[in-house]
Amino acid sequence: MDEGYDGYRMMLRDLFPEHDTKRVFVVNGSPGSGKTTFVKSKIKQGDIALDFDKLTAALALDDALYGDRKPQLDVALAAREAIFEQIQYRRGDWQNAYVITASNDPKKVERLCSRLDAELITMNATAEECKERIRNDSRRDGFTDKYLALVDEWYK
Repeated sequence: MDEGYDGYRMMLRDLFPEHDTKRVFVVNGSPGSGKTTFVKSKIKQGDIALDFDKLTAALALDDALYGDRKPQLDVALAAREAIFEQIQYRRGDWQNAYVITASNDPKKVERLCSRLDAELITMNATAEECKERIRNDSRRDGFTDKYLALVDEWYK
């Protein structure tokens, strides 16, 4: 057991899954597919959620959810990795964790689910539904074209 206490905890989780009450959900889908709305409808007191867009906006101390986040990107990626580790080893006093992602790479999503021992929830909105939501989302003003292109890329 080369991971010390964390490895021991993971071994116990594997041996006694009925005692592991923490659940992890990876919520994946195209931009505009309703991932954040879905998580907001499910999250309860004692749960945690990781939304990379909100994390980078928080680092910029910016109320605007979307924007140019290049200056915050490296720090946000490191923070996301640290949060992934907390979730992976079930550290903290939380019940459910929701990880919001927009990857169109099934292998990448599968690796993340495996790493976090997570259940995958895939949003099944059509490309046109996603685009309509993006066009109607005032938070994306100034970046609408960028997100519409990401939808096209996602559905390729």
